[in-house]
Amino acid sequence: MVYTGGTIGMLPRDPENPASPLVPRPFADSLAFNPGLEAAIRGLGSGIDFDVDRDVRSIDPPIDSAAVRPEHWVELARLIEREIEGYDGVVVIHGTDTMAYTASALAFLFENLAKPVVLTGSQMPLFRTPSDARNNLLNAIEVAAHSSPGVPIIPEVLIVFGDRILRGCQATKVSSSARNAFASLNGPDLGEIEPGRIRVFHGRLRHRPDPAREPFSVRYEMFAQENRRARVIGIELTPDLHLGDLAALLALPDLVGVILHTYGVGNAPPDPELYALLRRAADAGCLIVNVSQCLHGQVQMGRYASSSELSEYGVASGMDMTDETARIKIYWALATQVGDARRTQMQISQRGEQTEDLFDVAFGPVLDPADVHVAGARFDARFEPANLRQAVLRLGGARFVREAGTAAPAEPCVHVFLNDPRASRESDPSAARCIATWTGAWDAEAESWVEDVTDGLGLLGEGEVYLTLVCPPGVRIVCRGVFLALFARIVRQILVR
Repeated sequence: MVYTGGTIGMLPRDPENPASPLVPRPFADSLAFNPGLEAAIRGLGSGIDFDVDRDVRSIDPPIDSAAVRPEHWVELARLIEREIEGYDGVVVIHGTDTMAYTASALAFLFENLAKPVVLTGSQMPLFRTPSDARNNLLNAIEVAAHSSPGVPIIPEVLIVFGDRILRGCQATKVSSSARNAFASLNGPDLGEIEPGRIRVFHGRLRHRPDPAREPFSVRYEMFAQENRRARVIGIELTPDLHLGDLAALLALPDLVGVILHTYGVGNAPPDPELYALLRRAADAGCLIVNVSQCLHGQVQMGRYASSSELSEYGVASGMDMTDETARIKIYWALATQVGDARRTQMQISQRGEQTEDLFDVAFGPVLDPADVHVAGARFDARFEPANLRQAVLRLGGARFVREAGTAAPAEPCVHVFLNDPRASRESDPSAARCIATWTGAWDAEAESWVEDVTDGLGLLGEGEVYLTLVCPPGVRIVCRGVFLALFARIVRQILVR
């Protein structure tokens, strides 16, 4: 057990005056108000071996969780790394204000975690009666000790609070007073706690690494001392946001990451100046992640034109990650990835923090008016066609151009063929390899065209993929880029015993 402080261990500053302000105190002081707690822990089950003097470590001095900083995450990770080999599970007692941040930080700091690290706390101090502290603590210990047979059941960073067992990097604080103060708004609970029984939903658990082949390690480079000046900030899009203010924020020194809080499914105002500011920041090396302002749901960059254009300007999709996890994942990506891999890895689940993966495939622009345009690209090696849930094709900034010297049809159109690089104006647009057809208007302004092509991607195959844009006689096309967004199921969510 690791004690960091927080409400659960708060005591009156003046022991003689219960009404004096509450301050963090050593865990032993709180235990003095609960003389039967240690016996209750030992009574949870015959397999639980616990002794306060032997098995409790503390952050010294204990802190209010509102004061938590990245250096505390590093200290906590070092302490757990030093002790975890000798234990079957770890319980971290933590304040609720920043518990979700700490849970996400530990989830990304720990590589190949094969044992449960359970965070818990309380809405009321342990010394108060009634309080949720005692039950939360006993439940957390029981979850940390849960095994079958002798193998930890949940090899992840968890939050156990109230009657819920949550994946730490999917949890967020939703109430300042309710006993179930935390929820996983976009991902499923990993279990629930009933009187006298713990239910674990095994089908929702992640792969448990084999310590012999995938040894446990800690990614201390995420919060290395030399990177302490690095800034990750949140910027909320609002109707009254002045672009001058946005420009000033994006020009901050040492800015390395931005969480862009957008509308709905990831939408931003269609303002060329806004996009130019984002492009400039991304080109300068800033990692920008699109996270919705909505509590529930997923950013759907790639599914709708209004949000998809952001990806063309270097913005990564935050999918359905919490704000806390998106911030931590930026630090992880900056510390462990290089170049375009940073943006790519932000869109792929690393610790179960999102419910779906997004693979972007860019085929390049059509800068000169073309009647037939062939472009090839390779999928990310981690994409498996069998896991495809939805595929969306997008032509960014597309417009039709009349072909000189040829009679133009009343309605211009373009056909898109998959893996048919020999497609031509003679090819049959009703053939299976024609996965999309767009019909537009002459002299229309450039716009992004978006089409669901999931049904047509049964012909994907392996390795390189080709898209061929074919216009009928009299028509040519120009576009800013051709993009394929592949939304894939996350299938490695099964416990390996």
